[in-house]
Amino acid sequence: MTDARASALQFRYLWVTTAKGLELIDVTSPRAPQLVPSAIVALPDARKVYVARTYAYVANGADGVAIINVTKPEAPALYQSFNADGAITDARDIVVAATN
Repeated sequence: MTDARASALQFRYLWVTTAKGLELIDVTSPRAPQLVPSAIVALPDARKVYVARTYAYVANGADGVAIINVTKPEAPALYQSFNADGAITDARDIVVAATN
């Protein structure tokens, strides 16, 4: 793994944004973490990441926000990209909030 930028932990998985995109590390055994080579979602400019249940939200630079389906962690897939019709041109951070 090169150029780790940000990470988010959910259950036994650590999701990491890198120069390649979104990558997965299995941390079931914290003393022996394992990179899951089949679990890479290529993104051109992955930065911050937020994981909530079945989706990972990645700030993806000029491409806006990448929404990744992580229902099957070892086989993640790009669900959707969102750039607000070109209005988002440099997504660097991701914040997910809920209201009551």
